[in-house]
Amino acid sequence: MKNDHQGEAERILNELGQKIDVLIEEAKNATGALRDDLEEKVKGFKEKKWKLDNEYQEFKTQNEGKWEEVKIHLSGAAMEIEKAASAVFNKKDN
Repeated sequence: MKNDHQGEAERILNELGQKIDVLIEEAKNATGALRDDLEEKVKGFKEKKWKLDNEYQEFKTQNEGKWEEVKIHLSGAAMEIEKAASAVFNKKDN
């Protein structure tokens, strides 16, 4: 069971990284204020992902039994990034 949660947490972190990469590519194709907005958001997402990676590693080391809590926090972060990305992409399309 513990390994299932570890795998899920690592999958979520991986997914976050992939979504950030997509935003980076979108920012390259944008222009003007939209590009600046995307670059600022990507910077924030990278910082959050880095923090989550560090928290995950620290938690993994210190608390072998609390994977469900980690999964909940990582899932929330993934949803936040997904919502922000959707908002930015919708803004770009308009």
